[in-house]
Amino acid sequence: MYIIIENGKLISASAYNYEGSIEVPVDFEEYEKNPDKYALVDGVFTDISDTPEYKNAQLQKAKDLKVFENIQKRDERLRAGVEYKGVKFDSDTDSKVNIMGAVSLLPDDMETIGWNSMDNVTVQLTKQELTELGALLVSLTSDIWGEDGLNIQYLNAIDSAQTIDEVNAIEIDYNRL
Repeated sequence: MYIIIENGKLISASAYNYEGSIEVPVDFEEYEKNPDKYALVDGVFTDISDTPEYKNAQLQKAKDLKVFENIQKRDERLRAGVEYKGVKFDSDTDSKVNIMGAVSLLPDDMETIGWNSMDNVTVQLTKQELTELGALLVSLTSDIWGEDGLNIQYLNAIDSAQTIDEVNAIEIDYNRL
């Protein structure tokens, strides 16, 4: 492998010997697979994978990826809807706000109101049923975002992990809600 150094910093690595490049003893194929595993140490291209800094950086990358997975799965579940009386209803923020607004503004003597399901089928609901549907949405949100909700449990587990294997062992599953 050949490298080019400017102002004491590695700016290029290549299998080709360009003008001004320095030959270094490293397997180029291995470098291509794991470029962050190597660093220029005292002018020598060195495998740094056994250093604490490298291991900590790899652990942090694994944690960052697991946090991203958590965010994706959490948000997916929040949008997946809730089932009430055999019908699936939207569970996004707008739905929660609309239901709470309808419940608070509906007159007590109104028998039913048409409410759209997730499949855009209008379902007639009483004020009490709409209140129960709203409670399901609040429960879902609390189960995910609450003080002891799954989101904080997963984030704490990720943060507490001491090894990449421990991070990878964390199974994020919001579908149980």
